[in-house]
Amino acid sequence: MRKKNDRWRKTNGASCLYKYGVNRLGIVLEEENKRYINTSYIENNIDILGGHIPLGAGDALKRKDGTLEKVRYFTFFRDAIEKYVSGKIFSNRHNGYTQETLVQKIKENVNEEMKKGRYSFNYASYMITPFQRELNISKISKVKLIMDNILQYNVVIGMVDRMSESLQLLHHLIDSKKGIISLFRYFGMKENTKDGQQKKIQLNKSKISTLSVVQQLKNDEAFYQTFLEYVKYDQMVAEFARKVHFIQCEAYTKNILRLNSAR
Repeated sequence: MRKKNDRWRKTNGASCLYKYGVNRLGIVLEEENKRYINTSYIENNIDILGGHIPLGAGDALKRKDGTLEKVRYFTFFRDAIEKYVSGKIFSNRHNGYTQETLVQKIKENVNEEMKKGRYSFNYASYMITPFQRELNISKISKVKLIMDNILQYNVVIGMVDRMSESLQLLHHLIDSKKGIISLFRYFGMKENTKDGQQKKIQLNKSKISTLSVVQQLKNDEAFYQTFLEYVKYDQMVAEFARKVHFIQCEAYTKNILRLNSAR
């Protein structure tokens, strides 16, 4: 589901674009696709909401008795440079770019932005709540605000480069009774270190590899230092999120060991 605007949650009648839905029996709701729905619809029909939705978007959701719904957030993070490169590959997927063309484009964009004193800060677009957007604060203050938000909202953190561990956290969160564990296994979740190699599932695979582009950019050492400066605020957030992710994984492992020993 994709948000219509960043402040859709402020009123009960505001809406977001419903792009895809599945009911609890696993049946795709074709008739529901691509229409706008409001907060009331979400409260009455939706258990799991996904998409480009800002943190805090579920704060106003209520239960049938009128009390506020307890919403849990799960968000994936990744290295800032890989995130930026992956985004450029995706946004230019229909332009017929070669890897060389894309690398040159990235260099031009980053250098031009840095000349204007602009920095990449994509995490600020959805890790700051709709109400916090009114705050006139510096970028480093926004980084601190995002870190506080991650802790205050108790966001469950997934890391793109640690997909199996991230899927373990998500599975524990939404499928503790193991009703659909096969789905998590299909997408690469290993339940223990003895599971060995599993076939990796890649959806919407690009013809150009993010890692190969990053490696080519690294070969230009002077530019790469500029690139690191350009994404430094996103990287600060990603590194903090990674620390939280490891703490959560450790807590998850201890909980599983405790449950197993109690049997």
